[in-house]
Amino acid sequence: MPIIAKQRVQFARRCSPPTPGPIRGFESNVLAWSFLLALALLTSACGSGAGASPDWDIELPFNQVDTVALAGDAVFCLGSDGDLSSDFQPLRLVVYSVATGAERFHTILDLRALAARNGEHRPGTFALVEGDVAVVLSQDGRIRAFEATSGRELWNEADIEAVLGSGGGRFYAIGRGYSLLAFDARTGSRTLFDKKPLWMQQLSSSSRVAAIAGRAFVTSGSTVAAIDVPSGIERWVQAIDTTNSAIQVSDGFVVVTGRRGWSVFDAETGASRWRFEAYESSRPIPPTLSGSQLLTMRGRASNSELEDGYLRVYELATGELKARFAVAPLPAADDLVAAGGRIYFPSSEFHYGALRRPIVKSTGGDALADTLDVRLSALDAATGRVVWTGEPATWGSIGRPAISDSGFVALAAMTPKRNKPARLLGYRPLFAK
Repeated sequence: MPIIAKQRVQFARRCSPPTPGPIRGFESNVLAWSFLLALALLTSACGSGAGASPDWDIELPFNQVDTVALAGDAVFCLGSDGDLSSDFQPLRLVVYSVATGAERFHTILDLRALAARNGEHRPGTFALVEGDVAVVLSQDGRIRAFEATSGRELWNEADIEAVLGSGGGRFYAIGRGYSLLAFDARTGSRTLFDKKPLWMQQLSSSSRVAAIAGRAFVTSGSTVAAIDVPSGIERWVQAIDTTNSAIQVSDGFVVVTGRRGWSVFDAETGASRWRFEAYESSRPIPPTLSGSQLLTMRGRASNSELEDGYLRVYELATGELKARFAVAPLPAADDLVAAGGRIYFPSSEFHYGALRRPIVKSTGGDALADTLDVRLSALDAATGRVVWTGEPATWGSIGRPAISDSGFVALAAMTPKRNKPARLLGYRPLFAK
């Protein structure tokens, strides 16, 4: 299972869908393609999958959700009774049945923090899931590994500065003296890598790791390096343009994302394959990798496309634009999840009251909308057609969906009200294996 890290989506960005555009990404016959796309969206919305309600909907024992992951026949949840940015909020670990939503395990983890020792809550350093094992890092520098299907603690390790990533059956972390460590997910057996290479001497809590069986790819300083595991033999090192990078690996290629875009490298040789300069505001937004394809809502800065409402599909090996789909409703953020030939994304829609005008608060100022409906939609990856839409609910935010190989979807929904519990929604398999 891929890394599942904290990523909540706030719904206040867009109020209207984009103008539909061509399906296959080219400027000729725009009106004809727009008509066909609108017809396809209308048809799909009226199909049997439209407005699908969850098979089970349960109230969580906390109001702030950090991690939802699927492991075997279980849904693994981590959350907090208060603000997730607080250093003193205990965590709750709950495991539910995929089939029924029934609670299997519930415990309180008094970890006294959610991330690294400096108290910051960084995505990717709090909770990671590898196979059916999850690790959580506390402020005192201890990681604890839990069996995600039962909640049973498997092992723990002290003197950890940061957790960097997972993959290939291992978790990667920085130990005392900023040394690189690899832990076997099930047993906790540890491998310590030699710090002699220059790039390894530049490891920090902002470094990241993506891994496959037998090899790890590590960002440190302004470099990305590939090492064999567990031997630690360095295979290649390449320069990158940022010291705070996200890293992903798929289908034999490594993608490193910085603030201005991303670079794609051959995983075996380290050869640079192509680069994408994207418009970004304040933080890097990694693309979605699905086998040999790269998916993004980003536009090229050089073409001034910016955020124009199109989902772009690139060939991961070459950077060739294979397709461009107009997406309506728009994703609430560039937070796509690809699985089983479908692309899932959250979206939101404002609804006004009967008078169709802003509501004036007693303290002055305008309320922009009465309600904010949040829903999860799915596109067919080959055609860009909306093939399924989850029943909307009025919430302040929803989390990144977790999707199993069989198509089961688990999704957390939260309200802006801190005293109102979050909910967990489960949708039965939506596509064939």
